[in-house]
Amino acid sequence: MIMKKFFFILISSLIIIYSAQAQYDAQFSQNMNCLSMYNPAMISIDGYANVVGINRQQWVGLENAPTTTVFNVSFPFQLENSRSVAGILFLNDKFGLFANQSVYLQYAHQRNFLKGIFSVGGNLGFLSNSFDGTQVFIPESDYHRTNDDALVPTTKENGMALDLALGLSYYDEKKYAGISLFHLTKPTIDIGDKSSVSIKPMLNMTAGYNFILSNPLY
Repeated sequence: MIMKKFFFILISSLIIIYSAQAQYDAQFSQNMNCLSMYNPAMISIDGYANVVGINRQQWVGLENAPTTTVFNVSFPFQLENSRSVAGILFLNDKFGLFANQSVYLQYAHQRNFLKGIFSVGGNLGFLSNSFDGTQVFIPESDYHRTNDDALVPTTKENGMALDLALGLSYYDEKKYAGISLFHLTKPTIDIGDKSSVSIKPMLNMTAGYNFILSNPLY
């Protein structure tokens, strides 16, 4: 009954939400090492407690180059006759003078299905967005406005908003697949008094297959 309700909410959200915008969320090339970052239903899909930390650095050596760090802790437990997983996810994404942070509490409800496990999960937490106006540099020339641009902050500005995500997944020993919808609250983060960031819902689809080789060392 619980899974039917979650499934109905997720599908209804997909039907209602039709707009999109530029990407807000950080991306990793090795996303299979932290599937719960893209789908809360995929926390601890191996059935064990997990502690995962990933750091991504781009354009190393350049000042204010993009860096992304994610840290995830999750642990399974028994709830009545079904399995559940709880966890916490922290994300820190910096690029230039901007920085995005997010903290989520995660929960997933798991049931046996066919030869694997069907899971329904959710994220509930906060998004934070900041801009360091103390490091703004504007060249001095006839083509640049220096002191009279009211839209350029001169101090550190930040804002925060509530965020929600839902996800579904299925996995067994060899394969996994899932679908999730992030930013269901359509959060708008006010950065100081002069600017804001509006975040549209984002749909994630994840799938993978584990090829088992004859040699266990590879």
